[in-house]
Amino acid sequence: MRRHILNIVLFALLALPLTTINADSLYSFEGNIPTGWNASKGILSISQEKAKLGKSSLCWDWNAGSILTVTDSNITSTSSDKKGGIRLWIYNDTPTNASIIINFQKTNNNNCCSLPIKLNFEGWRCIWAEYVNDMGLPDTDKGNISIMKICAPKEGSGRLFFDFFEFTSNVSWEKMSDFQYTVNENKGIDSYLEVRNIPNPSPMPPTNAQKAAFIEIEKRLDNWYLGNDKYNSNSIYKQRDKSITSYISKGINREYTINNNGTIRINTGTSSKPVIKESGLLPYDHYHNKQIDGATVVSSRDIGENLMIQLAYDYKKNGNTTSKDKVLELLNWYYDQGWADGSSLGTLRFEMLRSAGYFHSAFMLRKELDTDLARKISDAERWFTRFGTTYITPENPGELADYIRALAIPKLFYALTLSDEGERTTALISFQNYMNNALAHAQGYLGSLKPDGSGYHHHGPYYSAYYPQVLYVGCFLYYILHDTPFALNEESYQNLKEAILNFRFLSAIYNIPGATGGRFPHQTEILQQLIPAFAYLALSKNDAEVIAAVKRLWNPENEIVKDYISSAKTDICYCTTYGEIAAILDAEALNGEAEKNPTGTKYMPYSGLLIVRQPEWVFTIKGFSSYIWDYESSGTENIYGRYLSYGNIEYTDLINGYRSCKLTVDETKNNETWDWRNIPGTTVRYISDEDLDYNVLSKHRNFSDETFLGGIGFDDNHAMFTNKIHDKEISGTFRADKSIFVFGNVVYCMGSNITDTKNAPYFCTTLFQNNIQNNSAITVNGQSVTKEMTSDKNPLIKDNFGNAYIVDGKVQFKMNDNYCTAFINHGTDISTPQSYNYTWLIKPTDEQVTQYKINQPIKVLRQDKTAHAIYHLDDKILAASIFEKDKEVDICNIHKVNIPLLVMTKECDGTTEVAFSNPDMNRPSAANNDQIDEEIEKAESTVSEILIELNGVYTKSKEDNSEISVSSQNGISTLYYPTARDGKTYRVKLNNGSTNNCDKNINKTTIHTFISNDQCNILLSETKEYAWTLMDISGKTIRTGRESNKKTVINIKSLSNGIYFLKITIDNEQQIFKLNK
Repeated sequence: MRRHILNIVLFALLALPLTTINADSLYSFEGNIPTGWNASKGILSISQEKAKLGKSSLCWDWNAGSILTVTDSNITSTSSDKKGGIRLWIYNDTPTNASIIINFQKTNNNNCCSLPIKLNFEGWRCIWAEYVNDMGLPDTDKGNISIMKICAPKEGSGRLFFDFFEFTSNVSWEKMSDFQYTVNENKGIDSYLEVRNIPNPSPMPPTNAQKAAFIEIEKRLDNWYLGNDKYNSNSIYKQRDKSITSYISKGINREYTINNNGTIRINTGTSSKPVIKESGLLPYDHYHNKQIDGATVVSSRDIGENLMIQLAYDYKKNGNTTSKDKVLELLNWYYDQGWADGSSLGTLRFEMLRSAGYFHSAFMLRKELDTDLARKISDAERWFTRFGTTYITPENPGELADYIRALAIPKLFYALTLSDEGERTTALISFQNYMNNALAHAQGYLGSLKPDGSGYHHHGPYYSAYYPQVLYVGCFLYYILHDTPFALNEESYQNLKEAILNFRFLSAIYNIPGATGGRFPHQTEILQQLIPAFAYLALSKNDAEVIAAVKRLWNPENEIVKDYISSAKTDICYCTTYGEIAAILDAEALNGEAEKNPTGTKYMPYSGLLIVRQPEWVFTIKGFSSYIWDYESSGTENIYGRYLSYGNIEYTDLINGYRSCKLTVDETKNNETWDWRNIPGTTVRYISDEDLDYNVLSKHRNFSDETFLGGIGFDDNHAMFTNKIHDKEISGTFRADKSIFVFGNVVYCMGSNITDTKNAPYFCTTLFQNNIQNNSAITVNGQSVTKEMTSDKNPLIKDNFGNAYIVDGKVQFKMNDNYCTAFINHGTDISTPQSYNYTWLIKPTDEQVTQYKINQPIKVLRQDKTAHAIYHLDDKILAASIFEKDKEVDICNIHKVNIPLLVMTKECDGTTEVAFSNPDMNRPSAANNDQIDEEIEKAESTVSEILIELNGVYTKSKEDNSEISVSSQNGISTLYYPTARDGKTYRVKLNNGSTNNCDKNINKTTIHTFISNDQCNILLSETKEYAWTLMDISGKTIRTGRESNKKTVINIKSLSNGIYFLKITIDNEQQIFKLNK
């Protein structure tokens, strides 16, 4: 026997250097029986009949009353730690209802803690248990136990094998209870045992329609795997066929041997570059690509994704009976290795994510399984798919993304292959109800689909992974089940349709915004993976809007789409089949025209994301708040992404392919070329690489204490976005209020209250960080930028993407071989709040730039702690983010609001359209994602009442059917909406009353104003001494006067047409009148 220290070498999934981790002592039982291991009334031996690790294991032939005694100093040392305990594998070849009991003692016959283990199984089982939390070791005995006694049942006899036996100082918190033993599961772990113990409902005899559906659904699934002869000559279909053929070939040529002791030896590399792995089958999560004493062990991912499914496909496609026999052997071997009903494998937290090969292989060969193997697989699927959740009424709508993407299709396999037709009917109806709930809109931080089209995982928007697969699986299941008694409901269809159409709206061609990619900001080419999802819905409903979308997205000449067509692999989901391509081709052949590139604006409150689309370009801006976390990272992923949500503007030129943020994997791991402190649009502390990387402290997925993150997509050409930023979790003191206002291709960017009590190398707002390898020049006032420099004040900057920037103040430039960066430097000490203003013109003509500078159509009305507000003179649009409630702000026609709001108004032909939104989601939050408990997670947004007071008399348009009420009194109109929630935008259309001819009161004096013949008239109901001030739209004083009469006439002939404000003061009280000339 060889007793040794466990050396685990991690092969990082992203090509990182090998890392060695020293763990605690283990026994792999190679050689002689270890010293200190003895058995009474039984026989101990080293056996090569069974093994999990190495060549042999410890065999214990036990009789009634036998005791296996172990004395080991590692028991003492590991029991000193709170998380100390045991990890071991046990093989039982004869199931019994009896149990063994593992006792730990200080001295003989003095038990300190115990763990019963039932022997009601055959094959391997894994045990993870802590001395204190699971076995009941008192604190007073920690570090004092030194003896382990495994007590055999009091009756009978049998044989057990032990292997991979560890006394460890750190049992994983992911440990799970199962049919054999019970542990105290972490609250963050969803219990498989509890779900398995949910009783099956009574069987329901199927109707004839349901019986026909059994056959139809299986037929659709078989066609999805294998396709049909319809497209055999199609060149695109042939590309997929070539890929699948190659994929199958790799599997059937892969060298492997199942050894006599139950271990497997497999080459997961190639014949020229072999990667040999050998062990019993181990769970993916803790053992994939790991070495133990120089030998790389075998995980379930190695077999499911690199061998089993290819063999199954080979049999189904090519009729290769040798491959069939190998799959059947592997499925039996899985069962022997512990992949069985009620087996937790230590933990199942992530096993589901790499089980697709197993589930799909078993389904493809369902008709070739003998009765015994079919039962074993069915029972295992009931356990591993958590099918019991379909038998209960969920507390909340929605479902975790992992459970949908990894387990929803296998759930269908389980239900569809139940041998009893009554149980099958009941299971399929339960699955139908489960999926309808899973695809419903989820409240709070719950996953996955949100009311605004957002998608959640890890309590936040996530579009690079997780959620796209939710949409794929949801659309696929809708397609597989449509027009059967088990079809998903209309709500599921509409939710899926809205979600995929929204996904294509936020994507630039096929690229999502990197800021919405979680810890994968470089992983942006996603939408092409969802083209099949569009096809599945199009074929299910013949929906013109979905058909038009799939016809535009399906561009098999595009390199990204070509790559997808040519892919064949098994991942978390298995998707790349013949039928997938056939479905796209079928949808592409449906009647209807391809949609034009979508245009418009949309704000997504659950994502903190504004999208602005025009035919030639698209950009997004992303923020964070009390409800949207800042960024996600891991020890190796997105380590510099801290500022991804600090007002990140991601721009794509759809014609030329320019992207403001196009990153490689390497650029996410270093800060040498792309500077993560100069993400376009952001305002940040410019700090060192070391300070930027907060992974070492797990400082990610942080929430702010500011609730003001919101936006309004007013119409196709106009929008606004505001984010009050407070970095309270990392720097603790940095703040910035940021807004953008969109008028076609003109984007006005504004910032204020940029402040920090702590100094930094400098603070900056970045205009752009452009790749300069397209050889186009970047100019400042017509002069090329070729080196680091600082511009003069108020420069006109033209970048190499064809955009222009007109900036108030100076701009700094820095360059390297790849990028040129332009930014506003706010200084090193910003204890006195700073601000910025600049206009970004997207692909303007020279004439537009010239006219913009001359006419200056945008007027800044407020830029302070009270509000960010501007008015566009030509478009007659007011956009205001009002931070202070119940304050008479008198911003244009906005007099006051009852809560912080975003408001946009547009005047046209005697009417005013008003759009408004409360950015506060009004629900509980936390400092960071780890502190979101179950109550916070599921808390719904509470409703809020919104009151907006407008200067002037307005009435509700007869065309308007909103639930917003409008009333007027004393020259003030009040808009009232009682049930605002979820950051939604609400709209009302108003008829303009007399804004140039209105009455207001100060005390008992009525004041009447109107404009006539280039004169502003002021009439008082009585003679009073008063002061008046005439102001332009920006609040600048034009004229003032003091009067003591009942009528005053002010000549305004010299003033240009537009909006003005007249302030009248009597006895230190004021009224403000809006005047249109």
